[in-house]
Amino acid sequence: MSTEIKAPETSIPQAPAAPPAELEAPERAASPTMNKPRLWHQRRVQLGAAAVVALLLIGIVGNNLIARQYTPEGAVRQFLSALQSRDAAAAWNVIQVSAPTR
Repeated sequence: MSTEIKAPETSIPQAPAAPPAELEAPERAASPTMNKPRLWHQRRVQLGAAAVVALLLIGIVGNNLIARQYTPEGAVRQFLSALQSRDAAAAWNVIQVSAPTR
C-alpha cells in the first residue's frame, strides 16, 4: 500500500481533421453574379448620392438665407444698411408696407 494518489488519465478531445481543400467550397469566382460589385461600390451610385446630398445642403442653406431676408430683422438690417450708405430711395422702399392681396 502506498500513499501516493494517481491522477486519472484524461484524454484531450482532438478537433476533427479539416476536410480537403477541394471539398471545402465550390469556386465562387465562376459565378458571374459574385464578380459584380455591390450597389454602393458602383461609382455612379456614389456620384448620384453625393449630388443628392449636395442639392439638399444647397437647398437648406438657400432657404435659410431667403427666409432670413424676409423677417422683421432682415427688413431692419436692409433699412439700416441703406441709411448707412446714404441711399434714401432704398431705405424708403424697404420701409414701405403694402396691404396684402387676396
